[in-house]
Amino acid sequence: QAFTNFPHSPRRGHTLSRIIVSCAPLTKRLQAAGTKIFRPWVILVLFVVCNLLLYADRGATNASLTKIHDQFNLTSFQQGVVSASFMIGYIATSPIYAQLANRFPPPNLIASGIFIGMLPSCILMFFVPEFYSLCVARMLSGIGESASIAIASTVIDDIAPSRFRGMWLAMIFGCLPIGTALGYIVGGFLVPISWRLFYVIEAVLFVPVGLAIFLIPRKFSPPFSERHVEGSLNEGVTTKNIQASYRLVDGLKILLTTPTYLFVVLGYAAISFVIGALGVFGPTFMIKARHVPSDEANFIIGALIVLTGLVGTGIGGFALDCFGGTKTRRWGCVPAFGICWVAILFGTPWGIVCWATRIIPLVFGLLGTTMLCMFLVTTPVNSICISVVPDGLRPLAMAVQLFGIHVLGDAISPPIVGALMDWTHNRELSMMILFSWLGFAVLSFFCGFIAEIRARARMKRDRENEAGAESPEGGAAGAEKNEHSPLLSTPVIGDGDIKDPAAPYDVRGEGGPAVTVNTTPLSVNITIQ
Repeated sequence: QAFTNFPHSPRRGHTLSRIIVSCAPLTKRLQAAGTKIFRPWVILVLFVVCNLLLYADRGATNASLTKIHDQFNLTSFQQGVVSASFMIGYIATSPIYAQLANRFPPPNLIASGIFIGMLPSCILMFFVPEFYSLCVARMLSGIGESASIAIASTVIDDIAPSRFRGMWLAMIFGCLPIGTALGYIVGGFLVPISWRLFYVIEAVLFVPVGLAIFLIPRKFSPPFSERHVEGSLNEGVTTKNIQASYRLVDGLKILLTTPTYLFVVLGYAAISFVIGALGVFGPTFMIKARHVPSDEANFIIGALIVLTGLVGTGIGGFALDCFGGTKTRRWGCVPAFGICWVAILFGTPWGIVCWATRIIPLVFGLLGTTMLCMFLVTTPVNSICISVVPDGLRPLAMAVQLFGIHVLGDAISPPIVGALMDWTHNRELSMMILFSWLGFAVLSFFCGFIAEIRARARMKRDRENEAGAESPEGGAAGAEKNEHSPLLSTPVIGDGDIKDPAAPYDVRGEGGPAVTVNTTPLSVNITIQ
């Protein structure tokens, strides 16, 4: 679509314009063929593979940090900066991609992130000679991650079957632990050969994945600016909600004045803070403080992340579907907040205690319990973020959420924990302080739980007041009648006025038949003429 919309230059010798316009017929034929091939489950598989590669890149970098540390003679602080530097590219481009989703098809934006960010990053990582160019390469990887992570979940939320929306989203969000763990395992396996080899393999895999995502038909996920004309696959979308997403300032104002959204982002940021530092210093702790061999430490940490991430994310998505998701009329996001609060409250103590013991199996067992609880909240948290905002603001909500959890979480935690280790010279104490920060997540989820209950109660009162205002006598008297006659509590759309609940009345729709309704406390008789 980008080719076909490219304006033809009036200049005769404009080579770039002529090339792009000449490619338009080929692009249209490829997309027409893609319409027959692509199905919702095919798009899900493509996004899962893409996200796995993105997170594997991060995991492989963390697994190679010990080798990089020795090769470039880095301090603990510089080691943390290398791991977190990709956040600069992510933070700079995630709001841009969120706004571009209003004008361009989201799959095209994801493909552009792969070819603009991830491929140059992989090439540069293979040739990087020193610390500063290493940081630049990691910044480029943030561009590719910002495009996919901020947009893919909204596409899946549109095309997923309503009964299995939670499980489909769990597959997308489960790529974080699984992809990171695969990066740990594969990267740790390749470290003895060359830590740079992983990025060559990654670049080769990204090319076909990026091309396939670019060819996803427009009908599955059109730009948000076109959905008020073409319609949306997601129920509840309105023109007003979509137009609110055109203005960045107005969208941010809506997000920052939604208490449930703020609390869930703050709680998830605390979890991200812990996970980010754990990924960097967890293997280093096991190698230097518990004298576990390097390849064994990377493999065990990777296996723990795969197991706990797969099981925890699946349990979270299944539990959310069992409670009806986050879009039920009665409860909304209350069950999701409850799942998050209980899981982190249970897992926090074990995460603090595990660093004090020197029994290696016990360390991994307690750490695995805490990691299971942290990954269990992934699907509920992200489902809340895309459920408490207007439909047109979902890409921006995901971008701001990911911006917040990175800026307040894993972007700053590796340097902070690294500086803490350099200052205290005590790795056990530093890791225990790190995991105590999960207590802030417990507090945030509890506040979100209370805020959502109050919001649902306020919505219920508003509906009752509206029903009372539309009753024959209004106010308390109308509410009392509706309480004794529930059949009359549902508004009736028509031109007729109800004078007496027990008397027959006519409801005549525009251009429709006359409908006579006779009501009694126990029955309703409807006659259509």
